[in-house]
Amino acid sequence: MLRKFLKIAIFAAALTPACVGGGGAGGGGGGAAAMPGGAVGTACATEGQAGCTFANGHAVTESCTGGTWTQVAVCETGSPCVVTTVGAACAVNDPPTDAGGTPDSGASTIDGAGSADPGAAKDTAQPQPDAQPKPDAQPPKDTGPAGPQPLVAMGSFTASIDGGTYTVDYAGQVASALAAHKLTTNPIGVACFGKLQLSVQKPDGTCRLDLVFGPGPPGQGLVFKSAAFHARQAQDGGGVKDCAGWTKEPASGAVVYQSVGGTGAIAMPLLAQPGAGQSKATLPDVTLQPTLAAPVTMKFLGRSFKLDLAGLTFGGDLQSAGSAQTVCEKVEPPKVALPEFALQDINPGSAGYNTIYGLKAFAGKRIVVALVSDWCNSCLAQVKLMQQLQDTAAAQGKTDVQMVLVADKQKSNPANLVKQVKNIPILQDTAAVNAWGKLNEKHAGKNTGSAIRNSGFGYAKDGTEIMYFAPSGTGSLNLTAFQQAAEKVINTAD
Repeated sequence: MLRKFLKIAIFAAALTPACVGGGGAGGGGGGAAAMPGGAVGTACATEGQAGCTFANGHAVTESCTGGTWTQVAVCETGSPCVVTTVGAACAVNDPPTDAGGTPDSGASTIDGAGSADPGAAKDTAQPQPDAQPKPDAQPPKDTGPAGPQPLVAMGSFTASIDGGTYTVDYAGQVASALAAHKLTTNPIGVACFGKLQLSVQKPDGTCRLDLVFGPGPPGQGLVFKSAAFHARQAQDGGGVKDCAGWTKEPASGAVVYQSVGGTGAIAMPLLAQPGAGQSKATLPDVTLQPTLAAPVTMKFLGRSFKLDLAGLTFGGDLQSAGSAQTVCEKVEPPKVALPEFALQDINPGSAGYNTIYGLKAFAGKRIVVALVSDWCNSCLAQVKLMQQLQDTAAAQGKTDVQMVLVADKQKSNPANLVKQVKNIPILQDTAAVNAWGKLNEKHAGKNTGSAIRNSGFGYAKDGTEIMYFAPSGTGSLNLTAFQQAAEKVINTAD
């Protein structure tokens, strides 16, 4: 690095090799008393430190402080330098003086070895604009790595399923996070958080774990909302890929376990100003520890395991999006129970084929149910429409919509139904279960048995029944009217 040597008028009574001492005694001049010799200090430890050893041509500046002249050397961290303190009295407006007590009108140059020529003649030329002594330019300070640091998972979760114990380890994997805070203009206020979503997976994209925390009752902060574990994941190029080390899943297609209930929370760090008032804020070096009151049940169709998050944490920088509309406190409406039954899925194209489950497998989604018979022509048209509605919702990115067919226990040729669909479940009713009767319980009337075929039911995410499509009782069906009723469920607000 090139150093800029500043010229300072210093007449030294004695020069120490590689350092400059204080000036010698002399007569007064320019209204200022002569500055007596100063003392050489110790080694410099920090930038600008007074009383440290000076060398290698670093600049010395003079100032009148508290009625006494001082010379201060500006040094770089790790470079030795000297500070010479001269105790001569001065006035605030006095010009800097040399060691002989005359006004400083020029300078000799302190060379790279720290020596000066005491016999050099004074420069009588007019001072140049840059004649005021300035400290050397300092190199940029190390402010750490540029940009936010990734949020990294630490630890694992362990589950018992199929008679074995399986550990999914995410240690060292970069997690993705989506946080939201409410903007505040209070200069001393802190922002509250309304949402936090965490996702982590293995390097090959498998074993993904999604955790969602949302606003709880007043004073509770973010509480546990849901979890999802992808035991078998669909690939972008087609096909599926299993989570390595996990149990063998019997179902075909993607396998995603969803949480059922569960109580927990996550402690969020304080977000003070200026971040509390910013639409994009960074919380540096945070530690996020999800906690559950008890291991939460994870279900996929008729299978389940317990998820314990005690061994999993996340650390790093957290990005948060601020909005004035973010809701930080929410009183949850009571959950409404979906009709309870469990039937075998007879559609080979369904993810739950050949397993036994019911509507609870789709809790948290918008659900449309149709009661159909395999020997009924209007039912076959209705079944085909249900698959079209599912395809349209998927194309629109509505992953929270599910069409479900419940087949009449009075069956003739169930393959007739299967031919009309691709991947929506067909749950085969039985006399013992009587799912048709349970679904129709609130709407029982003159039609019973197979006469209630073509009936439709719609459920909101919280389980509330929000649509009922009454059957004709004769097997005739207004397909357009049924489609409109189903679409209202699909497009209903959360």
